[in-house]
Formats: sequence, structure tokens, C-alpha cells
Amino acid sequence: MMEEKGLNQTMVEELYDLSPLDDHGHGTHVAYTAAGSYVNDVQYYGLNMGTARGGAPLARLAIYKVCWTDKETQYCGSADALAGIDDAIKDGVDILSASIGDDCVLSEVDFFESLLGIGSFHAVSHGISFIAAGGNSGPESSTISNTSPWMINVAASNDDREIVTPLTLGNNKTILAAQGIFKGKEQAFAPLVIFENITNYNEVKSIANEVKGKVLMLFFQNQIDIIFSLLTLKLTGVLALIVSTPPLNENIDYNQTHGVPIPFFSVDVEQGNQIFDYFQQCKSNKQDPMIKLGQSEVFEGKKIFLKVPKFSSRGPNSFTPEILKVNI
Repeated sequence: MMEEKGLNQTMVEELYDLSPLDDHGHGTHVAYTAAGSYVNDVQYYGLNMGTARGGAPLARLAIYKVCWTDKETQYCGSADALAGIDDAIKDGVDILSASIGDDCVLSEVDFFESLLGIGSFHAVSHGISFIAAGGNSGPESSTISNTSPWMINVAASNDDREIVTPLTLGNNKTILAAQGIFKGKEQAFAPLVIFENITNYNEVKSIANEVKGKVLMLFFQNQIDIIFSLLTLKLTGVLALIVSTPPLNENIDYNQTHGVPIPFFSVDVEQGNQIFDYFQQCKSNKQDPMIKLGQSEVFEGKKIFLKVPKFSSRGPNSFTPEILKVNI
């Protein structure tokens, strides 16, 4: 029995990293969000983003590792999670945060049958506030997980500061692009060209000879089309690429990640339609559509609209819709 137990322990150590550190960074990210220290004068491409900090920088963290990654899969065991909650209660924590949850609709799961429903009730009954992830199954309705009424749900949102770049049209209307950076000197007005029928990166090659010295705008639905279009366009002499997209799952630093030396800007569908309407007006009046790239700057505070991203789950609570769930 001792030899068999030793062999099993060796197998466990080969499969799992038994270090208290997280396996892929999610735990570190959540810990910083909760209680990250002050970091002053945060610089991003030379722009001063101010001071970054977590929600409660002076708080002390006790971290319980309940999720594991073997060579193929990632999972959170029910027994491990409940044991972690019990240990936290025993250690006398003030608040419990569990950034885990099912990415599915729990329409038929009773509060006392769900993993965190049981564990959170135990914590709350000891006077400990319990905060849990709402899930990443949005934007459809009734996709929120961790629906027990005694826990607080948290959704993702943008920060209170954002880098914006003014894009000025030939009619002097300015569109503030919320993703992308232009660090060079403010350029003079340049020709604007839009291909409304080009909707994926495979079709971008067909316009490669028509964009030199121009600012190009396209309408795309996903990040893959943006990435491969930038790679296709980088040797064409295009001045910049503007992409109008619906809400996407994440913001990607395309230039840093993919090394593409083309100014790139993302605008939402409404902004894209405004630019397209101007483009069509010019064509109807036999005028040349023009656009100017302004220098990027940091907006913060009241200038920024807080938004929940596409991937965050939405209410109402599918098990008891009459109980409102908090999303912050």
C-alpha cells in the first residue's frame, strides 16, 4: 500500500503543478484587480495613463488554489473549491471572491445544488460577503451564472480612462476612435477610401493596389480578419486602416502583438456608419472624401462611458427572475 500510494503521488506531481502559483495567470490577474498596489505614472506607448491600482490596495490577500491544469485540461473540482471556502472561513477572512463559475445557463439548478451556491451560503452565514463571477457567456440574456441571491455578481467593464484618437473628416466632423494609437505628427488631410463589400481578410488582397497613400476603412466582424488584413496591407503604402466592428470579446494591441507598422483604429458600428455616410455624400456630390489623423490622447473620468463587454453574461436570473442580480 505504501508503494502504491507513493506511485500515485508521483503521478499527481507529474500531472499537476502543486505550486501555490496559478498555472496560466488568471489568479494573478484577479488578485491584482482586488488588491493591487499603487503604480504611478503608468506609460503606454509614451502616453501617461496615470496611476493604476487594485480595488483595495491596502488589503491583505489570502489566496486559495482550487483550480488545476493537467497536461490537457483545466478544471475546478467541487471538493477543492468547497475545501478552499471552508479554509477561508476558518482563517477569518472578511470577504471571499471566487472568480470561477459555469459558462452555461443554470435554469434548472437549485441554489443549494450549485457548487458556489452551497459554499457561498456557508460563508454568508458566518458574516462573510461572497463575490462571484457572473460568467463569460454573453451577450445573450439569462446567461448569468452563480445566481444565488446571497452572493454578489461581478461583470467585466472598461476602465475610467481610455486612449482615443480623433479622426477628422473633410466636413470637419470628428470621430473619436477608442482603439488604436497615432504617435506621429498630426497629418494633413488624406484621401479616404471605403470598400463596403470587403468583409473578410481573404478579400483584402484584391484592393492592395488601390490603397497607397490613402486611409482605408473596412467593416469586419472579428479579430482574425483585422489581424490578417494588417499583415496583408503592411507593404501596400496604405496610410492607416480603420475598422468598424460590432462589440468584440477583447481588445488586442495589434501593432505590438503582430509587429504591423500601420496605424490602426477601431470604431463602433455607429461611428463607422457616420464615416460611411460622409463618404457616400462626397461621392454623390463628386467630391473627394478626406480624413485627418489626430494625435492620440488619454481621456478619463466623466469623459468615459463605462460599458460591459460583449462576453460578460447578462441577466435576468434564470432560476428566480424576480430576484435582481447585481452587475458591477
